[in-house]
This record gives sequence, structure tokens and C-alpha cells, in this order.
Amino acid sequence: MRAPVRLALLPVLLLALGACTTTTPSTPRPTLTLPTSSLHPAPGVDDGPVDELGIAVRPVRTALRDPRGDVALVATDPPATTTVPATSIDLVGLRVVHGRDAVRVRLRFADLRPVGRPTVDLGLTTPRGRWFLDLTADGSRVPRRPSRFVGPDGAGRACPGFARSVDPARDRVDLTVPRGCLAHPAWVTVRVLVSRPTPAGTLFENPHNTRPFSEFGTERLYPDAPAGRG
Repeated sequence: MRAPVRLALLPVLLLALGACTTTTPSTPRPTLTLPTSSLHPAPGVDDGPVDELGIAVRPVRTALRDPRGDVALVATDPPATTTVPATSIDLVGLRVVHGRDAVRVRLRFADLRPVGRPTVDLGLTTPRGRWFLDLTADGSRVPRRPSRFVGPDGAGRACPGFARSVDPARDRVDLTVPRGCLAHPAWVTVRVLVSRPTPAGTLFENPHNTRPFSEFGTERLYPDAPAGRG
């Protein structure tokens, strides 16, 4: 008669074993989440482009060559644009150096001669915006100060220390713009346009392409010194 007793105890044993093997649902382990942060340069800091090794490239100077015979005559009545020979404003070369004290621009012409009233227009772009500097000659008379100097806000400015040199024998015009006039920029790009009015229209020349106008300038040029104040 003991067999029924053993059978009766079997469910109790099974329940006991189940209680021993059942585990309380474990609390999920906390996971370690690495902070996701992006590295951004400090305001006003610009390392410029990098080469194939990831090293910052900070050019100080650049030189451009421009083909001869690409001066454009832009007429308004009737509207037309043609290429004409105008060697006195025909740019054949441009050199820009961003020195520790000034931005120096050298223009080379096909045949620099005092003809009419030509204007050299510099567009100097910096982290703060674009500055415009015009120098208009009257024949052989070239002013010692800019004919116009405008800041990024559109207001006229003075530029103490500006200098210009005209060398017809070498077909060269050199312009020196102190960095202080540009608020000591961390970098600068330079766009050049030369123009001269004529009875038939206005002559335009730039060393950046073969069109009358160009919004493209040089690459960013960094001062030959520790970075400026931007």
C-alpha cells in the first residue's frame, strides 16, 4: 500500500524542484554608452584645406597667368560683348602674397600705358565679409590713396598705410593693403577686375577667367605669421 503514497508525494516533489530551478527575472545589465561628441573648431579658427595625409594646408601666396587678348568690351546700345585688343589694361599675370603685415598684389599687363581712366578693383574676402578697394588713374596720374575703400557693412573706410607703385617699364602695378585695414583677417581671397570706359562701351579684364566679370578669386591665403584675429 506504499506505492499510492509515493505517487501522491510525486506532485509535491515536482513543485519543490520547480521552485528551486526557477530564477527570478534578472535585471538587465546597464550598458556602457560612449559619449558621441563632434569636434568643432573654436569660433574664428580655420585650419583651411587639408592634403591627402590630412595635414592642414595654409598657402601664403599664389600666382596666376592670364592669356593675352581677352579684354572684353561691354556695350549697352545695342547690348553686346566682344573681345578687343586693349593691351594697356590686358592682364597677363597676378601675384598675391598675404604677408605678416599686409596683403600685396602685383598686376602685370601686356603693355602698361597711361590711356584713359582705368580702374583697378580689388575684392578682398575675409571671414568678416568682403572689402572693396578701387584705384582710378587719370592718364599717368595715379592717386596715392584708394579712390574708394568700402568695408563689409558698405561703409566707406580709410586705409592708413596703403601704398601703390606703377612701373610702366616693367608693365607692373603693385598694391599694398595693410592687414589692419582688413581687421587682421585669419585668411583672405583676392578678386581682381580692371576696367576702363570708352565711347563704345566699357572695357573689362580679370585674371581669373576669360569672361568680363568673375566672382571667383584666389584660394584662401593665410598670413605669413601666427593666425590673425579673424
